[in-house]
Amino acid sequence: MYTVSKILVTTDFSEYSGEALDFAISIAEKYEAEIHLLHVVDTAGKSNADEEQNARKIMKTFVNEHIDES
Repeated sequence: MYTVSKILVTTDFSEYSGEALDFAISIAEKYEAEIHLLHVVDTAGKSNADEEQNARKIMKTFVNEHIDES
C-alpha cells in the first residue's frame, strides 16, 4: 500500500493556491505527512534581495492564514 509522507504545494499566493494548501493540509492530517511550500521568485539576470524578502513575508502571512483556518 502506498503512503503519503510528503506533500509539495506550489503557490503564487492566490485564492486558488490557498484552496490547494487547505486541501493539502487535510491530506497531511490524514496521513501524518509533511507539507512543503514552494514559491518561485524570478530574479533571472538580476540580484533582487528585496523581492525575495517580500516573498518571504507574504509566505509567512499566507501560511499563518491557512494554519489558523484548519
